[in-house]
Amino acid sequence: MGTTSSSSADDSCIEDYKFLSRLGYGGFGDVFKCVDKRTKKIVALKVSNRPWGLVREASMLKKLMDHKLDQCNIVKFYNSFGTDRCLVFEPLDISLKGHLAETKVVMQLQDIRTVIEQMAEALDALKKIGVIHSDVNTNNIMLMDRVRPFRVKLIDFGMAISTCSAEQSHIDHGYSNR
Repeated sequence: MGTTSSSSADDSCIEDYKFLSRLGYGGFGDVFKCVDKRTKKIVALKVSNRPWGLVREASMLKKLMDHKLDQCNIVKFYNSFGTDRCLVFEPLDISLKGHLAETKVVMQLQDIRTVIEQMAEALDALKKIGVIHSDVNTNNIMLMDRVRPFRVKLIDFGMAISTCSAEQSHIDHGYSNR
């Protein structure tokens, strides 16, 4: 899949996917497990229920992929369409929160260490390119599969901001160090 196209002419791209199941939902809309009819690969499709779509998130994800941050425990973003109302990602298994609720068992220290190390790598990579995630929580940490050692990825960049924006906001609200 290529980077992104966001003209209104690509709204019909939704027809390029066979919907298999609903994976999750939120204030943004829904996430579906789909098959890309062209490539026959399983993908996750995030579909916005907002008229302005997922424009900010799509823009941030493009920046992350330009820096190849999918290699640093950040979800791989393939493309967007429908004026950025639909985002296409690699498929992941279950959120850390969902896994903990499902197993009802306290995580082993080694599993906690593994997750923390991978999230530290993701956050360090974001820091290097000047991005703050702004919503790190167990819903936004996804297991790639349920095999130990766990492999996790950070998702949901809808609230992510550049460090420049955060610094400007800090100054605008009278919190400068002067």
